[in-house]
Amino acid sequence: MRGRQSYREEIRDSIAETVLKLMEHKRFDDIKIEEIMQLAGFTKGTFYQYFDRKESLWQYLVDSALEKFRMMLTKSQETASDAEEALDTLIASIIEEKNRSLQLWRIFAQAMTNEPMLRRRIIDRLFAFIFMFGGRASYESAMVLLGTFMCIWVEDRELDREELKKILHNAVFYA
Repeated sequence: MRGRQSYREEIRDSIAETVLKLMEHKRFDDIKIEEIMQLAGFTKGTFYQYFDRKESLWQYLVDSALEKFRMMLTKSQETASDAEEALDTLIASIIEEKNRSLQLWRIFAQAMTNEPMLRRRIIDRLFAFIFMFGGRASYESAMVLLGTFMCIWVEDRELDREELKKILHNAVFYA
């Protein structure tokens, strides 16, 4: 049974990765299911075995990014000895993930812009992250972090990590 589940996950992930590739040149709304499935090497009917409509694929991508973001927060909290190290680890993870899959993080940033409940959940997690390490935990500082992360996710150019760390450290620890 586990093998079958793994196979299903591989196909779902393949479909998701294919749409992310297509989004390098097209907007999600302009991509047809037929295009996705042809490039992924599956039939259109296969799509409907995994997603009931194209919007379900969008939600799957948002949920995937949310889970990755949650794991980045957890990793930075578990591996750091203090607040500054935790924030540095988080920043490095965010930049690394952005470089790995720019389109996924652009989707996530767009979803947070359009979905107040998702944005609020992320702000709450960032607030807890800041508070855990003794930063000046305020919703304003959590919103600064989130706003900065969203800028990282949509920015095309390479960012100066040291400058970014300085800005975020000031927002979190000295605001």
